[in-house]
Amino acid sequence: MPTIPMKAPTQAAYTQVYGMPTGIIYLPTASGYVQADTRDVPAFLAMGYTPSARRDNVAATTDPAASNDSTQDYAVGSLWVNVTFGGTYMCVDATAAAAKWVSLDRGLLGRLIGANMNVTTDQAISMFVGNSAFRVTKISVKNASISLTTAAGGIYSAASKGGDAIVAAGQAYSALTTAALVTNLTVAATPGNTVYAKTIVPTLSLTTAQGAAATADVYVWGDLFTSG
Repeated sequence: MPTIPMKAPTQAAYTQVYGMPTGIIYLPTASGYVQADTRDVPAFLAMGYTPSARRDNVAATTDPAASNDSTQDYAVGSLWVNVTFGGTYMCVDATAAAAKWVSLDRGLLGRLIGANMNVTTDQAISMFVGNSAFRVTKISVKNASISLTTAAGGIYSAASKGGDAIVAAGQAYSALTTAALVTNLTVAATPGNTVYAKTIVPTLSLTTAQGAAATADVYVWGDLFTSG
């Protein structure tokens, strides 16, 4: 049966709703929304719910996709929260099969926690860009497990040190002498002005390993664009 998004009174958020004509048990989201079977709408109205043109998803375990669109009751302004990775997104276009979502995560595009600074193989950085294209403006590294006196190497837009060298191969990490320190890597001029498609995964690939067991956390910052 068709459904209609209904906005619950604030106090009803997270509270199960029983006794509907259809026998369906509903659980409003944290924002107070339910997808009500049209046969249950009169009962929801009697309980103080109001019809809404917008559906939110605040308990997702994946990022939104182009298929999360108007056919699923999403609309411009809908919010989507990925509780697994912490990403928050807003719908800017709900066109069927071509929805666009942008991140609201204040410039943090991705991160690599516990990067191995003693290998020269590829280490992909987990990105939070969803359906958005992006530009890298800053890359920070912190929480070094030991003083990184030897480790050096870059970050690339493709595997096997391919694509753009977003950070050059000779980048040193020697400023990270303790876990309390943070250093900003040098983002190359051309990649710094490049808007990458959502499918691009920046990859840490060291040229010189530390020579002893060592880890650090890598954070990628930048701008998001509504078309990926």
